[in-house]
This record gives sequence, C-alpha cells and structure tokens, in this order.
Amino acid sequence: MIFISLSLLFSVFVFLLFSVFCCFSCSSVSLSLLLSFPFSPVLKSEKEKKRKRKKKKKKKKKKKKKKRKIAPTSLPMSQDFFERESGLWAAATIGDVRHTEELLRDPSVNVNFMGAVRGDSCLHRACRFGHSEVVRLLLGHAGIMVNLGNLGDATPLSIACQEGSESVVELLLADPRVDVNQPNVDGCSPFFSACGHGHLGVVKLLLSDPGVDVNRVNRHNSTALWIAGQFGHIEVVLLLLASGRELVTTTRAIGPDTMWHNRTAAEHARLQGMKSRLPNETAEDNDRKRANGPSIADWIERYETNAAETRAALRTLPSIRGMMEAPHLRFESFISLTSTSSSS
Repeated sequence: MIFISLSLLFSVFVFLLFSVFCCFSCSSVSLSLLLSFPFSPVLKSEKEKKRKRKKKKKKKKKKKKKKRKIAPTSLPMSQDFFERESGLWAAATIGDVRHTEELLRDPSVNVNFMGAVRGDSCLHRACRFGHSEVVRLLLGHAGIMVNLGNLGDATPLSIACQEGSESVVELLLADPRVDVNQPNVDGCSPFFSACGHGHLGVVKLLLSDPGVDVNRVNRHNSTALWIAGQFGHIEVVLLLLASGRELVTTTRAIGPDTMWHNRTAAEHARLQGMKSRLPNETAEDNDRKRANGPSIADWIERYETNAAETRAALRTLPSIRGMMEAPHLRFESFISLTSTSSSS
C-alpha cells in the first residue's frame, strides 16, 4: 500500500511539472507570436527607429554634397584653385586668358611656378598647347624666365617647336631674351625638334632667324638634317638644302644602335628606305620613311657634290619656291637670306 501511494504521489508530481512546463512554453510562443505580428507595437517602434537612422544618414550625406564646390566645366579643378599661385599654371594649361590676366596683376603670384606634369612652367604649358594669347601675356611679365628648362631641360621654345605651334614660335623668336639654340637633356635644340617632327612651318620660321644654328648636334652627334632624313620628312630636307644655309652633311652619328651608328645623313636615309616597320612606328611613318628615304639620300649626296647647283635646282621646283615665298609666315628675311647666298 505504501508503495502504491508513493507511486501515485510521484505521478502527480510529474504531471504537475509537465503542466507547468506546457504553460510556460505556450506563454513564450504566444509572446514570440505577439512580437512577430506585423502590427505589434514593439516591432513598430524598432522599425521606426531604423527608418529614422536611415533618414539621418541620408541628410548628412546631402549636407556634405552641398558643401563641396562644383568646378566649372571649362576648368579641371575647383574655382578656389585659382586663389593659389598654381592657378596660373592651370590657366596657362587650358588657355584661360581672363584668369591669366587677373593672376599676373597679383605681385605675390610666382609666374615661373613649375607643376608636377613634366616639371613644366606656366610658359611651358601655354607653349605645349598652343595658347598664343596666354604666351603673349606671360612674355609681357617682367619676371618671366623664358629659357627655364623643365624636367627634360626643354625650354618653352623647344616645346613649341616640338608641338608645331607656329604662332607661339613666332612670338618667342621675336623676344630677344629667348635662347634659340638652348638644348634639352638629350642635346636636341629647338631646330632639331622641329625638323625631327616634320613641322615645316616652324622650320621656315627658325630658318628666318640668323641666330639659329642649323648644324648643332645632339648627344648622339646627329644634326637636324640627319633626323629629318631618318623620319622621311622630305619637304623639310629639301627646304634645308635650298635655304642657303651652309649645311654639314658629313657628320656621323654615334650610338649603341648598329643600324645607324657611324652613318652620315645620306647613308642613314637610304638605309631607312630599306628597313621594315619598327615596333614604335605607325604604318604611316613607315610608309613615308620607305617612300622618301632613297630620294632624300640622292638629294643630300647631290648637295655634297655641288651645293650651289643643287640649291639652284631645288629653287626651280614649284613646291620649294612656294614654301620659301609663304607670305602668311612673314618669310621675307628667309627669302632675302637665300637670294644673297645664291647671288654670291
């Protein structure tokens, strides 16, 4: 009997525990259901808090965007950049005449400021992009250094000759402070650069200046005639031969490349006419070099045999005479130079 009573008590105790557990689990489920219900006030408050946080973040981002100054479309930087001395460099780069004039009136602005791009000065940038009006303004400033070299020791005139800007070259040649023969780090003069790039109009202007040394060599002992023949610029070569200047044609280049080492201008031009296209050459460059190389070599060799006769023969050609008489380039000094040499 005692055993039966104990077992009954134990079963009752277990039943009570089970019922308590069931009640507790049901209440937790109901609580979780209440929280997960879409219209639950607890869930609503949490969602509202999240929405408010997102709105605050969006407002902060909008405020930051409003604070930023939007740069004008014509300038590569913000307007306040012009308040510093490097603003003149930027104005010269884009050819902004108005800002250049304003900044040049400020005595605290460094007109010879050199930027991070190639170490160009303000005058370099204006010459590189052919902004003749900006060049005129800069040359009119008393503190401008017209022969300042950049990282490659190239002067503004050398840059203008390299880019083929005739109006800028004309302005620089008219300035007596400009050294027309100052070379860059490779020993290339402005005249050398103009001939190497085939800028015929610039070559004409330089030939009209008696101070230009047409036979100056670079560090590889190459002349302007030599480099013009290398790239097949036959118009430049013929103009040099007909110009009346005494050209040195027997100079032999010195360098590590066996294809052009110890070769004269004529030898090198003839070799270029037989060479295949190089990796750094365009198809147009290669075609011009191959087509004009033999003719260039023939004219140079003819000049070496008899310079006066070759010069006279070239001047009878309509194309050469037309190049020498171009009125828009103010080439009167060149014509007078050639006429005096031919008469002598």
